[in-house]
Amino acid sequence: MKFQKMAQALACTTVALASSLVFAQTAAPRAVGPATQAAAERAPVNFNGVWEMLDAKAVTRPGGPKAPYTEKYAKEMAHFTKHFDVNDVDDRIKLCDDRGMPWVMSSRARTYPHEIYQNEDRMFMLFEGMDTERNVHIGQTAFPTDDGASVQGYSIGRWEGKTLVIETRKLMPRPMPDPFPRSAKARVIERWTMETLPEVGDVINVEGVYEDPEVYTEPQKITQKWKRAQPGVRILSYNCPQALWDSHLAKRKKELGLP
Repeated sequence: MKFQKMAQALACTTVALASSLVFAQTAAPRAVGPATQAAAERAPVNFNGVWEMLDAKAVTRPGGPKAPYTEKYAKEMAHFTKHFDVNDVDDRIKLCDDRGMPWVMSSRARTYPHEIYQNEDRMFMLFEGMDTERNVHIGQTAFPTDDGASVQGYSIGRWEGKTLVIETRKLMPRPMPDPFPRSAKARVIERWTMETLPEVGDVINVEGVYEDPEVYTEPQKITQKWKRAQPGVRILSYNCPQALWDSHLAKRKKELGLP
């Protein structure tokens, strides 16, 4: 009897959790709370909201076969593009690989919006693509010394009038072979501004410079334009493909000698 009651309680909990998840997926987008909204309004520019790419032609991103690579990386890239199919079979996006900074800021994917939550000392970005998150510490004056590197790095923002300047360091290297290599020396400087266009409405303009002296012989340019998404657009889950886990299991079974 005791175990029967425990099973019934577990079943009820499972149903309740499933119902809450369904509601979360179908409910209207969360509004910015009063405290967060008030704090953002005190900032020179309020970037809160859901955004999507304005125009793929306005996007500039680092890398590519014609990028000014150093001698070492030019040889590595030539070898990689000769022997691998970087546009299809060997595209790491198909393996749910998060490229991180600066490529998350220069995506040309129209179908993946992102949401920004901003207050006086923090700006948090949630990207639907790859379920990626980014955290900007506004007003902080120094980078921490005890944090490890990551794909998004550590970002510090400061206001220059109505321009938000964001510097990102502590980026995790992406060694070759990789169509988007990155070394531990990489650094990104972004400048965010906002304008209102008659035919579009609010537009965020991002212009940046990507410096990686180990990979490139000169700084690389980054540009992006985001427009506000239509009312009702919300951030969904990216959901990496089940095939990745299936292939991993098949490989492990073979290693373990299992049927």
